[in-house]
Parts: sequence; C-alpha cells; structure tokens
Amino acid sequence: MNHVSEKALSKEELSCYLESIRNKITSYLDALTDDMLYEIPKGCHSNRLSLILSQFRHFYAHLGNINATTIIETNKWPRVIGITGKSGASTEGLYE
Repeated sequence: MNHVSEKALSKEELSCYLESIRNKITSYLDALTDDMLYEIPKGCHSNRLSLILSQFRHFYAHLGNINATTIIETNKWPRVIGITGKSGASTEGLYE
C-alpha cells in the first residue's frame, strides 16, 4: 500500500540528510579492518563484506525502479553516465 506524505522536504533538508549519511558511512568504512570484513555480526547470517555488497545491490534495485517509473511516465530513458563521468556522447540534458 502506498502512503502519501504530507511533508515536502526542502533541498536544504535533503542536503543535510545526505551529508549526515555520507559522514556515517565514511566513518564506518574508515574504521573497518580486513579481518572485520569476514566477521559475521550478531543476528546475521552473512559476513560484513557480503552485507556491504548487498547494500550496493539494494541501491541499484531502487535505482532500477526509479528509472523504470521515469521511462513509463515520460517515455524517455534517463541518461546513463559511466564511471568516468563521460557518456561518450553529450552529457547535456536528463534524457538520452
């Protein structure tokens, strides 16, 4: 069931949230050792490395949902930029 939020977050609120999450993730990763990656946290069935990789998969699943919705709603495909930040074609605009 979808729930419509009555609150709209401002760009400033979203930027602050992004920065707090970025700091939290960076601190966590900076504190990790190689040995810790193989440890299985209490209550988990997977080691930390698997859990971290699972977060990447989870993020990309959401990204796929967002892109699919964009395609369905606009009949346009979102532009995909490679890891170098260059698409080989013009990076102008939102859609390819």
